[in-house]
Amino acid sequence: MLLLFENMFGEKREIARPKTMEDAKEEIRNFLDQHHFTSHYWRANESNGDLWIDVGSHSEFFWIHDDTRRLTLKDFL
Repeated sequence: MLLLFENMFGEKREIARPKTMEDAKEEIRNFLDQHHFTSHYWRANESNGDLWIDVGSHSEFFWIHDDTRRLTLKDFL
């Protein structure tokens, strides 16, 4: 699995290679803590087999990708 961060300019960068979805969520929480960002909600959507994660910044997002299969919202919940 690959966890990406997309900045306000649409540029994506790898921030982790989590083994499980729970690991991915923990990496997102750690990233938010390191950047002093408090999220009041999380929402997810499917996009071409990847998961798009919005944590409330309105312009920066997380992406979760898995080379071995298409991810669905069920995987995230």
